[in-house]
Amino acid sequence: QPEQALALLQTVTPGTTRDAAAVSLITGLAATHPAAAAQWASTLLESGRLTVALIQVARSWARTDAAAAAAFVASVQDDVLRDRLWESGAESLAATNPGVAYTWVRQISAEATRFQATETFVAAWARTEPTAAAAWAAQLAVGERSSAYANIALQWARRDREATVEWLQSLPDQPARYSAILAYATTYIDFADPAALNAARAAMRQPDLSR
Repeated sequence: QPEQALALLQTVTPGTTRDAAAVSLITGLAATHPAAAAQWASTLLESGRLTVALIQVARSWARTDAAAAAAFVASVQDDVLRDRLWESGAESLAATNPGVAYTWVRQISAEATRFQATETFVAAWARTEPTAAAAWAAQLAVGERSSAYANIALQWARRDREATVEWLQSLPDQPARYSAILAYATTYIDFADPAALNAARAAMRQPDLSR
């Protein structure tokens, strides 16, 4: 049993081997007993190993009980660690509960981390529901919308390039559209092929694909 093994680890001299074993056991325990896993992580681990373990706990806990997981993350005193947990939990929730996932993103205190977490969250959502992710991203502020659209274009094109181009065509003439087109073009269009380049320009109503 993971809890018995963790209790046994307390009798072992702290060090790299013990910490690695503790992270492995805590990760397994988090799937079924996340509260206990969080407690064991705080008892046995420090610094980087603690961060790794608690990220796994937050991801697992968010999927099974987002409210309880959020209460735990909010209780973490270290600002940087707390932001990492909000970000990891949001990514874990993106595909199944995007509304709750975004509330986690908005809890992140550091602006740069919050912006990056928004990108990660949108990309994770777009991998499974690109249409819904695109509709939601339309309400973001200009800077966040541009980044979100670029991520959606990349993820959507992996599944259905034709549908992605149709979406790009439908977007209003605004900076976010250009960001999405550029992300798609630099990844999926051969700029050395004039015919392909001209076809893409015409299809997306974008004469300059390098802007």
